[in-house]
Amino acid sequence: MITIEATIPCSTPPAWAVLERKLMEVMDQSVYPYLEKYTREDGTLIYRDDFRSRDGADDFYESFYNWPLFYLLGGGEHMLSLAHREWEAITRQLTAYGNVYKEYERGYDQFHQAESYIYFYLLGLADPTNPRLVERARRFAGLYLNEDPEAPNYDPEHRLIRGPHNGSTGPHAARATVRRAMAILQGWPAMAFPMRTCRGSRAMRTSRTPRWPEGWARLCGRA
Repeated sequence: MITIEATIPCSTPPAWAVLERKLMEVMDQSVYPYLEKYTREDGTLIYRDDFRSRDGADDFYESFYNWPLFYLLGGGEHMLSLAHREWEAITRQLTAYGNVYKEYERGYDQFHQAESYIYFYLLGLADPTNPRLVERARRFAGLYLNEDPEAPNYDPEHRLIRGPHNGSTGPHAARATVRRAMAILQGWPAMAFPMRTCRGSRAMRTSRTPRWPEGWARLCGRA
């Protein structure tokens, strides 16, 4: 390991560093009005009593995911304790909604799970010896090693994850059919898709006609 030793004293920090520290002091306290406005006393988000959408569990966690990161950058100790509190509260809330089981997503794609669990990753980075985090990390990993009989996500013969949607209740087939996906795309701007390398993509990107989703399906070889 290379060791770097600073020998030149810095008695006067640069102005940008002083201003950055002032900004962090303001951000340190900004969490309290945020919590007061958007959360209940138990830390759960102020929301309806039921959750009607399949999508969105990641959005709950994303409301607080960067709090442990701010702590790592120099935020106050309260940032870490509040980050723990909110992760626990959101997990309880999503468990009540039915999206989470055994503290983990029941079964969704890895893109959305990654949006949820960046919060958990940063908590582990900020508090790596916390026994509850260590236990959870091992248990969550076990969901993809077939250590939980309720979550046989891994196919050891083919060395792959069995379902595009996966989690604490095992593999699931994707819940959206091509027909359903086309219905969703009907209202989306064509520029939402990176189709620059697809043949005919120029016409697709500029089209706003009702037939655009069918054209997208043909481009993907699904129609």
